[in-house]
Amino acid sequence: MPFTPDAPDVPNAGAPNADGSHPAALAGDPVGDAIAELCAHLDAGLYRLLTLLRRYDEEELWSGWRSCAHWLNWRTGISLVAARERLRAARCLADLPLTSAQMEKGRLSWSKVRALTRVATAENEARLVEFALHHTASQVERLVRAWRSAEVAWGEFLDGPSELAARRHLTVRLTGDGMYKVRGLLLPEVGALLVEALDAAADELYRQECAMEREADAATEREAEGGDAGMGELDAPTPAPAPAPAPRPSQGEQRHDALGRGSRSARRRRSNWWSTPWPAAPRSWPRRRAHTFPRERRGD
Repeated sequence: MPFTPDAPDVPNAGAPNADGSHPAALAGDPVGDAIAELCAHLDAGLYRLLTLLRRYDEEELWSGWRSCAHWLNWRTGISLVAARERLRAARCLADLPLTSAQMEKGRLSWSKVRALTRVATAENEARLVEFALHHTASQVERLVRAWRSAEVAWGEFLDGPSELAARRHLTVRLTGDGMYKVRGLLLPEVGALLVEALDAAADELYRQECAMEREADAATEREAEGGDAGMGELDAPTPAPAPAPAPRPSQGEQRHDALGRGSRSARRRRSNWWSTPWPAAPRSWPRRRAHTFPRERRGD
């Protein structure tokens, strides 16, 4: 039976059993078991890949190339960013025996290991691995981001701004054709938050586009059915060929559109905040009238 986290972070998943296991893991689900087992084998194979990468890098067998990441990018076809991330994790795993052992068994996924290697040390590795074994990858990433933020704040409190903090910058320039050029160097936790926000906004845009396409297809079908009913015995005209679907935008284009959508949403929220009327000031309590005696009647 492949390893399954004790409490998956999914809505309406049900409460865990008395022994800590999840009800979904005990139900008959052969296809799900096969998927989980295959993922565990892939994680174990990826650990073997990382150990070979560390050996290849330490022995400098990539000599002749700009770096080991560039050689890996050329030889395996993965992106340069992914190659650098795997090499970073491979070097960190050399000093993390508990994390290495759990990944070799397929009990820790690549997503969890990638996050743990950013903050794990010999002193805190046992606690982090125990947390990762019983929580999802998203929960581990949130923990690591909070951990990194606390370490940066504590380091700045003791020693002043760190080297990474001193190198951070972000510039926005207007080009001659009216477009904006954005360049910068973000802290790891800030960059991770930016990528997560852009990917979430891009997914939301994609879901909206799919919903609009489904509505358009449904409207076309209704029009076709209404036209067929009205024609009766007459021959229906030959429908025009459907236009070719537009190519799916690249990841960079999706993130650009997601950034624009997020910026417009932020501006709309700000304008709504300013346009919201301020609540009326509470009316002051009426002053209590001073007690006055009635005027004396004339002649009294």
